[in-house]
Amino acid sequence: MKNTKIYILGTTGGGKSTLARNISKKTGLTHYGLDWIVYKDTKTWKTKYNEKTRDKKLKVLIKKKKWVIEGAY
Repeated sequence: MKNTKIYILGTTGGGKSTLARNISKKTGLTHYGLDWIVYKDTKTWKTKYNEKTRDKKLKVLIKKKKWVIEGAY
């Protein structure tokens, strides 16, 4: 898998994270959740990064050659 990028989009509770973890285990691709890019506090899911920081973090992530990304955004 030279340059493999998989984006899983769906609703809350739809199984995106489970599917991404399973794909990651089988392929060795790193799994990223968009919640980790959007929220500063991943325990309460209340505090978000500002738009500029969020976009900067996302740009760094999508430039990687291989990944599995999942989220509802």
